[in-house]
Amino acid sequence: MIRWLRKRSAEAGTTEGQIVPESSREGEDSGISMPQGNVGEDEGNSEAMTGTTEKTAVLEEEQQLIIEPDAVQIPQQSDCGEDQAESLNTGSQEAAVAAMEEKAALPEADHEPILSVREVHRSFPVGSTTLHVLKGINMEVRPGQLVMLKGRSGSGKTTLLNMLGGLDQPSQGEIWFRGQPVHELSDAKRTMLRRKQIGFIFQAYALLPLLSARENVELSLRMASIPASQWKDRVTHCLELVGLGKRQHHRPSEMSGGEQQRVAIAKAIAHRPHLLLADEPTANLDSQMGAQVMAVFRNIIEVEQVTICMTTHDPTILEVADHVYEMVDGRFI
Repeated sequence: MIRWLRKRSAEAGTTEGQIVPESSREGEDSGISMPQGNVGEDEGNSEAMTGTTEKTAVLEEEQQLIIEPDAVQIPQQSDCGEDQAESLNTGSQEAAVAAMEEKAALPEADHEPILSVREVHRSFPVGSTTLHVLKGINMEVRPGQLVMLKGRSGSGKTTLLNMLGGLDQPSQGEIWFRGQPVHELSDAKRTMLRRKQIGFIFQAYALLPLLSARENVELSLRMASIPASQWKDRVTHCLELVGLGKRQHHRPSEMSGGEQQRVAIAKAIAHRPHLLLADEPTANLDSQMGAQVMAVFRNIIEVEQVTICMTTHDPTILEVADHVYEMVDGRFI
């Protein structure tokens, strides 16, 4: 028992004489253990937490930009876009105005006469005397018009029509067609002019009896030197335009007078002329067929953009014309 007490007293004395560091005492007092080896790990964890916090802040800012567009500084860009849009609109308006002005100027050019006749006289020697058929004719035909020359037989209508087409020359005066002086052209040049730019429709149809309707129309394309590769489509179009798409393989003898005249019209427009001259195209037709031919003429003017000048003594079709010249004894009245 005495030995045990001495041993306990010796141990107590050693404890009382030992110096304990302040940090150890603070650790013991706080009850928190702070191992030195975990400092690096704590710093890594703190950096990871900081990075996560920054990423979270960036995401929140992006969400705020998406949800609140006003927070983004884009008014200047939108203003620029509006300025560009306004400039584009202004440019479009200016272009539209310029196009309108140009279009307004076009009719003046388009309404220039395609055919102009100035003081034309035509006389023929008959024995020892001279027969004056035309006496100072003045007229104008504008693009897209249907012009009629009205008068009795012998008044000079056909004579004037022949000169308009270059088939005859005036004894005096001038004839201008699309800026060309027809009265000064040679026979060869007038022939080429008729082949390329003028179409003729005669009172007697002028169809070759052994050829079908299609072949008669092809003939005008051949004479105008149109490439053969274009014949098929063009002939079909012209015959359908005059309402004879199903009769294109019939010969003239297998057709009525009105159908033959419509074949003649298809033949006259096949080479796309600028001017169509028709010499009393309804003279041999009844009123119903005559009305059909005039309807075809109106349709051709719209579709083919052609100008038509025709002679007639039928008062029932005059209302279809854009302008009527009445001829009496070689003069217009």
